Amino acid sequence: MLYSGNIGRFQDFHTLLEGAERLRDHSTIRFEIAGDGARAIWLRNEARNRGLSNMVFRPYLRDAEYTQTLRRASLGLITLEPGMEALGVPSKTYNLLAAGLPLIAVLGPESDVARIIATHGVGYRVDHGDAEAFSRSIVEAAADPDRYSEMSLQAIEYVNREATLDVAVERYVEEIERAAMMGRAHVAAPS
Repeated sequence: MLYSGNIGRFQDFHTLLEGAERLRDHSTIRFEIAGDGARAIWLRNEARNRGLSNMVFRPYLRDAEYTQTLRRASLGLITLEPGMEALGVPSKTYNLLAAGLPLIAVLGPESDVARIIATHGVGYRVDHGDAEAFSRSIVEAAADPDRYSEMSLQAIEYVNREATLDVAVERYVEEIERAAMMGRAHVAAPS
């Protein structure tokens, strides 16, 4: 499993740590954490203090290294602290999905990432602090290659259908046109 990016204050790493503890005896399950940030030292220390040899830490990855790491990974981790989920979709979501990596997302059910997962079948969403569901989802993904392949295919199809640059530009244009129409209607309305 791969987490790549900011190891900061807005991510929930407690569920990851507890899940890694539950999976420490699964020799084929490894957590690769690539990045840096305000909580990186704390996260490394927690993993070391808990004896989590199934967690490997790397610095931020250059483009070629990142591409190779995406090819090796089987799941992509998205995590946000409660209250941060309404701020948007972490950009890594699209990179992971474009690489065909199903997601495991530690965030609330009302977030945009949770909606993408539920609507398009591209991974698992677990509640904050639910290390049991987190670890169970990882084991399920490893144990059911047919379901994993379907989620992987759905991830690529979702990105190609919903998250290309052309689609994004089209949606921005629609929003700008809608705002302009509302502005004209507001100006034309009598006071």
